[in-house]
Amino acid sequence: MILSAGFTFHLGIGNWINYGFFAFFSTLAVYNGQRIFKTEQLNKTPWLDWVKQNRRALIFVVITSSIAALACLISVLTFNWSTIPILAISGMISVLYVIKVRGVNMREIPYLKIHLIAISWTLVLIVFPIANESIDASALYYGFAHYLFVIGVTIPFDIRDLKHDSTKHKTIPQVGGVTNAKAIGTLSIFVFAVLI
Repeated sequence: MILSAGFTFHLGIGNWINYGFFAFFSTLAVYNGQRIFKTEQLNKTPWLDWVKQNRRALIFVVITSSIAALACLISVLTFNWSTIPILAISGMISVLYVIKVRGVNMREIPYLKIHLIAISWTLVLIVFPIANESIDASALYYGFAHYLFVIGVTIPFDIRDLKHDSTKHKTIPQVGGVTNAKAIGTLSIFVFAVLI
């Protein structure tokens, strides 16, 4: 029996649905929080103007989804000390992805943007549950596979962002071109499928 966000589930899947809700609500909070933070930047876009106009609603989304994420985290947390650095690293990546330290945020560091996304997703979706449930460390093999999956599905967004990203970011499409980026994305998904 699982108690999650006020609902009781009898699905025989242990805490896994709560891990999914934790990832969902965390992502919702972080993504919208990043957008609110970006409205203070000098580069104005129609999307950021919309965010600014709907700031109150988005703040409400960030607060409620943060509370829901915390509730889901508390419901699964076993206080295994190895989970603290995992959550700290993924949280730090999420915050420093947009907040500048010494005039630069993590997404602006050359070659790093896509890897930050893949690392944070892999930590939250694979590594944290494995460590928290004290599953055999050999299961971390799935972490590498999912890292490749996230790389593969993120490359199209880097292609889309070519016109917005600074050339200093050195994303895969900027460095290797769109055709090679598509090939790397396809190869990443293929290797993921083979590993899984």
